[in-house]
Amino acid sequence: MSKFNYSRSHLKAALFGLLLLPLLAHGEEEPRWYQVEVIIFSQNSPAYHKSEIWPIDFTLPDLEKSRELVKPKRGDQRQPAPLLPEPFSLADKASLQLGETAARIKRAGDVELVLHLGWVQPGLEQSKSVPVHIYEGMLEQPAASGKAGEPLPKLDGTLRLSLARYLHLESDLVWREPLPPSLSDFAQEIVPMENADSAATMDAETLPEVVQEAPAPNYQVFRMQQSSRMRSDEIHYQDHPLFGVIAVVTRYQPAVTGAQ
Repeated sequence: MSKFNYSRSHLKAALFGLLLLPLLAHGEEEPRWYQVEVIIFSQNSPAYHKSEIWPIDFTLPDLEKSRELVKPKRGDQRQPAPLLPEPFSLADKASLQLGETAARIKRAGDVELVLHLGWVQPGLEQSKSVPVHIYEGMLEQPAASGKAGEPLPKLDGTLRLSLARYLHLESDLVWREPLPPSLSDFAQEIVPMENADSAATMDAETLPEVVQEAPAPNYQVFRMQQSSRMRSDEIHYQDHPLFGVIAVVTRYQPAVTGAQ
């Protein structure tokens, strides 16, 4: 799966915009638009790694229904600005508000800045909201395809903004750490959790085949699944002993039709 497959991503964005235009044409309330800004950092102190007894977790976020952020299209001065911004487009760096916080994290010795980015999207009810694919290095390189031998990002997962009476930001993120040799050897002898259900229904002759076909992990997965009820312009924090998310959501005003 390519992070910056622009032809597909921009096509999705265009179709999304077309779905919204009939609402405006019939005089219905325009959707609220928001800019989502997040900082994701890791905890580097060994104390955090030793703070709990961590299970070997093979479960991963569902990325099948997530969407990739796209780079915004640069406007042509000879053309009027569009009525709606491109949904799920990366925000301009100059519009980000948490720059000082990101700078302090960079200077700190026991934490590391993993990502600082923002994007623009409409506020949708939970049943229609779309999770955004978030991963380490997403601003510089496409997402890993998962092919054999291809390194996986340390940070991977989704963030989803939905709108009800309040804003809600849901995170489903994993942090990968290399397994020490002792645990790596042990992992080769057990069935990953994604195969556990099928393995439970198999007989003794079939089970060894599942174990043999299951890829032996060489990393440990730490998963964070949280939901924050938010108000616009308020900074919220989602934490895990190994990494954390700082987020702020602000109202975004679409360009006026015909503006240059």
